Amino acid sequence: MRQTIPHLVLAISTSIPAGLFLLAMLIGTWQLCWAWTLLGAVLLDTCCLCLKEVIRQARPIDPAPAFVLESEGLYGMPSEHAAFVTYLFVHLGMRLSRSDWDRLAKSIACLALATWGAALVTTRYVYGAHSLPQLLVGGSIGFIAGRCWSNLEAELHRPLQQWQNFVDSSRICVQSLYGFEDHED
Repeated sequence: MRQTIPHLVLAISTSIPAGLFLLAMLIGTWQLCWAWTLLGAVLLDTCCLCLKEVIRQARPIDPAPAFVLESEGLYGMPSEHAAFVTYLFVHLGMRLSRSDWDRLAKSIACLALATWGAALVTTRYVYGAHSLPQLLVGGSIGFIAGRCWSNLEAELHRPLQQWQNFVDSSRICVQSLYGFEDHED
């Protein structure tokens, strides 16, 4: 039992599965909104890494951080994980609010994202990867980034829709030329 807990913690406490999910949604649906979301996440992550180098606040010492990959570095301020999950919650939540999904589906999607996010942030704190201030600052950065990225998406709706139309037309051409079937039915 004790051995399975670290595997579960590793699965929950990283943003890699969420990034892979966004990439899979892009590939599976051909919807550029997933690429837009992933681009925002990558830019946010880059900003957090730059801030860590400027701020240079170490991760907590007691307890010694567990489940911190070497590639995550010595510094913990701000928490990239908290920024990422808050960004996704805010950005996708705003997109969901504009969608034509029914209220129950929207609620389930938001609840699933909030549950995963709370689990991720909690494991980062419990296992010593971040202090509470590092998580709060990361979450605040993610909140601001999510709002700004969603507002930019709304402002760029027309050109983004033109790109989506191009992708859709290209997909139809490829399907017609090479006999691929669309399995959306």
